[in-house]
Amino acid sequence: MKKLLAIFAALAAIGLEAHVASAAARSCNSVITPGEGLAEAAANCPPSTTFTIKDGSYKLSRPINADSGDTFKGSYSDGSLPTIDANRAESAFNVSGTNRVIIRSLSISGAGGGDKCAPACGGAIKGDGTKLHVLNARLHHNANQGIGNPGDGFILKNSEIDHNGSSRFTSLDSSSGKDNSSSAGVKITGSSATLTNNRIHHNYWHGFWCDLKGGPIVVTGNRIDNNGKSGIKYEICKGPGSKISHNSVVHNGYLKKDSSDLKGRVGILLQSAQSVEVTNNIVQDNRGHGIYAKDGNRQKTSGVFIHHNSLRNDSVGGCKISGVKCKANDR
Repeated sequence: MKKLLAIFAALAAIGLEAHVASAAARSCNSVITPGEGLAEAAANCPPSTTFTIKDGSYKLSRPINADSGDTFKGSYSDGSLPTIDANRAESAFNVSGTNRVIIRSLSISGAGGGDKCAPACGGAIKGDGTKLHVLNARLHHNANQGIGNPGDGFILKNSEIDHNGSSRFTSLDSSSGKDNSSSAGVKITGSSATLTNNRIHHNYWHGFWCDLKGGPIVVTGNRIDNNGKSGIKYEICKGPGSKISHNSVVHNGYLKKDSSDLKGRVGILLQSAQSVEVTNNIVQDNRGHGIYAKDGNRQKTSGVFIHHNSLRNDSVGGCKISGVKCKANDR
C-alpha cells in the first residue's frame, strides 16, 4: 500500500510539474526579438497587450491573430523598420472581429494564397476589425493587397504601400473561371476610412480602392503614383462627408497588360459614386483622364463635385453627367 501511495504521489508531482511547465510556456512575452515567434506570442497574451517588436527580421509560421486593444509596434534606431515576412501565408495580421488594434512602425511583406482563398487572402493585413490604425508602416510585395477590407474607422497614416497585387487577383487571370478582381494597395468595402500623408505606389492594379458601399472616406495629403490601373478608384462608395483633396496623383494606368479601357486607367476614377468632393489635387501624366466620373450598371453617379484641381496635361471627364458638377479645374 505504501508503495502504491508513493507511486501515486510521484505521478501527481510529475503531472503538477508538467502543468506548471505548460503554463510557463504559455506565459505572455510582449517584448519580441528576432528568432521568437510573433504568432505564438500574440496567442499567449491577453487582449489589449502592447507588443514591442525589436529591430530585425521575422518570418511567420502562420498569421498573427490580433485581439481587441492590441498594439504591435516596431522598435528601431537605424532608420530601417523591423521586417515581417508572411512567408506566403494568407495574411500576416488577421484583425477580424477586433476593435482598436494598432500596427505601427513595421515593414510587412510576403502574404500569398491562390485560387482557393481568393479574393479574401493575400493581404498583409486582413479582416474587418473596427478602428484599425496603421501608422508609419510599409506594406509591400503582397500577392493581393497591402490592406484588405478593414472595418469602420480605419486610419492609415504616414505609411508606404507599394508593389502589392498580382495578375491572379484580377480578372486578367481567367483560369479560375471567376472574377478575382480585388488587387490594390488598399481596398475597403462597406466601411469608413481616413488616409493621410501616405505614399501609395507601384501597386499592380489600383492604388486605393473604395468599393461596395464603403465610406465615407477622407483621402488627403497622399502621394499616389505609378499604380497599374487607377490611382484612386471610388466605386459604389458613399458620403456624406467623403473628400479626396490635396493629393498628388501622378502617372497611373500604365500596366502593360490590358492596355485597353482608358476610361478605367485614370488618376482618380469616380464610378457609380455617391456624395464625394474632389478638390485641390495635383493630377498629372495619367494614362487616361486625370479625373473621370461615370455611371455604372449598379447605380447612378450623384452628388459628385470636382473643383479647383490642377490637371497639368490631364483632363476631367464625365462633367456632363447630371449628378456631377465640375468647376475651376485648370490645365
